[in-house]
Amino acid sequence: MRLALVVTCLAGSLAVGLPAAGKPKGVVQVRTVTAQGGLDGEIIRRIFVRHLDEVRECYGKGLAQDSHLAGHVAVRSTITTSGKAQACKVASSTLASPVVEKCVVAAIASWDFPIGNCGCETRIRVALDFSPNG
Repeated sequence: MRLALVVTCLAGSLAVGLPAAGKPKGVVQVRTVTAQGGLDGEIIRRIFVRHLDEVRECYGKGLAQDSHLAGHVAVRSTITTSGKAQACKVASSTLASPVVEKCVVAAIASWDFPIGNCGCETRIRVALDFSPNG
């Protein structure tokens, strides 16, 4: 029996694990992050990197339908003073997969973000790259 080890290094974090048997593989990377308001863009980037497995699960749904699915999705949202993503939506996409896009937006809306120093909202825009092979 042969096992493959998956090592992923994104934005300064390292994830090591075994690929799920029978599930499509795919790579998701945080390309750019912009933030205006109470939270710094680097904090937003770290939250996205911490939750990349959830985004990969969404991408896996799309890869199950189209093994060559690739592109980018930019998402924008407002992080409220209570640390929740509000009005989360796709700002632009070349992925052409409503299933993946809706799943990613729903995932982000469920995450907890820190509260900014000023006690004010933060408008964010995050671009994600999706590639079936890395």
